[in-house]
Amino acid sequence: MNRGGRAVLLAGAVACLCASAARGQTLKKEMELSAPVRIVSAVTCEAGSEIVGSGADGALYMWKAASPEPRKIELAEGNASGVLACGGGKTLAVALKKENGKVVVLDTESGAVRQRIDAQSGVSTLAVSPEGGFLAIATSLYPTQVWDLRTGQKRWTGVTNLGATWTTSISPNGQMVLSADEDTNLRMYDSKGKQLYTTEAGLLEPFASAFSDDGKTFAVAGADGAIRLFDTSTGKIVKTSSKAGNPIFGVCVSPDGKKVAALVVDDFKLEPVALTLWDTQSGETKKLEVDPKSVVGAGTNRSHLALILQEGGNKLSVVSVE
Repeated sequence: MNRGGRAVLLAGAVACLCASAARGQTLKKEMELSAPVRIVSAVTCEAGSEIVGSGADGALYMWKAASPEPRKIELAEGNASGVLACGGGKTLAVALKKENGKVVVLDTESGAVRQRIDAQSGVSTLAVSPEGGFLAIATSLYPTQVWDLRTGQKRWTGVTNLGATWTTSISPNGQMVLSADEDTNLRMYDSKGKQLYTTEAGLLEPFASAFSDDGKTFAVAGADGAIRLFDTSTGKIVKTSSKAGNPIFGVCVSPDGKKVAALVVDDFKLEPVALTLWDTQSGETKKLEVDPKSVVGAGTNRSHLALILQEGGNKLSVVSVE
């Protein structure tokens, strides 16, 4: 797989332009947002009450739930890439475009820069801890890096047997960091860098990971097209979905932990080809009959998966899957 072809921040995204049903799932439009430019990628923050997007012009755009008009933030350090993540404490991290390994950390309330970080390699994933105290970074050359956002210093770096890390996630309580590594292993660390366990992701590379809201389980998917649900405390596989027939480059777990949405990507063109929803209780996987290319981001609100859709005329919609 070519890292440059990776779909950015479309973890478990699913698209719909209006409230409708797709094979049993209701897609409800929650918000309509206006944008002055095309939005490349976006994330939900503060349980869906805020949306942050990276624009095609290199600026950041932030929406509050009560207002369809965004606040624009231009970065003096350079243009924002499509790799961004938010966390507690009004914290936003964004990798810079054409600045290999450079990450800027902002206060979303004021727009002020909190830290400037140099991971020294192309950034593929960012994850901010729930309280906004530290940042996990997955790059194309090194194992997972964890940085202290109060001091701007690197806390620790993970290990692999071969290669770097594809993606990293932080548990909802901020006490554990999951590293999905290029050697096909999953490594769980505590927040101080102590390795808790190593478990196999499967025979092929793991490209995407996400914790459930209660932190008891996490989902991982990748090159073999299957989603695996793991017990967080032990690293043992709880359940495995059927295979999608193509690699999965993004996953998102519903707040109740009962469903996992997945972005399926064509193995050769590296373009989104399907969005699926796996019911972890029944084991059933459904293909949602919508265009996956219209999705620019995903996350959760207080009770459902939340999806951010690019519409015509630079309009965005936020849709929940119910």
